[in-house]
Amino acid sequence: MENNKDNNDIQELINRYDQFLNSDGDSYLDADEFAELAEYYSAELGDDNMAQEIIDQALEVFPDALCLLAFKARFCLLYGADTDKAEQYIERAQDKSDIEYHYVKAEIILTRDGGHAADDYLVGYYADVIQHESQSEIDDYFFDVANLFFDYEEYTLCMEWLQRSFRKEGSDYLYLYARTLFRMGVADESEKIFNQLLNDYPFEVDLWQDIALAQFVQDKIPEAITSLDYALAIEPDNEDAIYNKELLMLMLGSDQSTSGQTVQLSH
Repeated sequence: MENNKDNNDIQELINRYDQFLNSDGDSYLDADEFAELAEYYSAELGDDNMAQEIIDQALEVFPDALCLLAFKARFCLLYGADTDKAEQYIERAQDKSDIEYHYVKAEIILTRDGGHAADDYLVGYYADVIQHESQSEIDDYFFDVANLFFDYEEYTLCMEWLQRSFRKEGSDYLYLYARTLFRMGVADESEKIFNQLLNDYPFEVDLWQDIALAQFVQDKIPEAITSLDYALAIEPDNEDAIYNKELLMLMLGSDQSTSGQTVQLSH
């Protein structure tokens, strides 16, 4: 969850970016900080135009920085699936030994040739490089690859990489595992894991909403409404939770079930 330190850190970056814009070209941010700021504008504020403006300005200062070129490449994949342009960006990176370069290459292959082709690339990179690293780095790789496949809705491949992991009890692992189970249609098992995670994170609004979704697809409408009530008790202005509760209240009032319906909750 975002805290005051996070807010202060991002505000400091914004202030330093403003100083950069008002200077004679001296950089007050390094490449990673530019990328972090662009990610904030894109992911948190939904302002992709501003994010692209920040990255383009940063590339004038750091033309071969991997983090900036990776951002541009992924933008090309996300908006238009332009694999050729994405490849042009990532190949400009100076450090092609960095693991981030290979993640982007896998995303390009996935977009162009499909999930199994990307899986072959990532298995090959594991055999050539990652398997010789520490156990911790190997596990990080398994988890990161699983996340990559989840983001691209390749849930079977995501699960295969999760099951390679040696640390299956961490909250990050369990959360991704539960979300993947849900996407694979195993809502009852995903609900159990979400509830398990609530023991440690009872004030996580996303968890309450995930539980509500899992309950919803099992026709447990009253239970889903109760879960959304908990989410709204924590964050009363959460638009998704408000919309979802209103929808479920209407369904409950009309005595409808989700069986055979195409109703979808927002999340």
